[in-house]
Amino acid sequence: MKKQEFIEKHKNDPKGYCPCIIDAKGEVYECPKGHLDALMELGKEKNLLLEIPDEISPLFYMIFQTGAIAVDYENQVYGEELTQEQRYALIDLSEAGLIQIDLKKIHKNIS
Repeated sequence: MKKQEFIEKHKNDPKGYCPCIIDAKGEVYECPKGHLDALMELGKEKNLLLEIPDEISPLFYMIFQTGAIAVDYENQVYGEELTQEQRYALIDLSEAGLIQIDLKKIHKNIS
């Protein structure tokens, strides 16, 4: 969904902020079943789930391989570099009061 749609949907949510992921194009995806489930859905074209090495966190592997950001209220976890579209999405979510920007880059040894 577009980031503005996400913001409008959740700005008055009495439960508080809904976790999401942001893909490389800046599109925002809700995570009703958790970040990993949403990332697996995002990466299913490449069937990334079958490629996850045993010694690597599935969540981190999927973040790295999809180029997405896993977003919670206080932390945002990403793999390599952020795209400009992702940066804009984070700023917009922050300005709407849905997140506090605190980026966490996962280690390069995920690939």
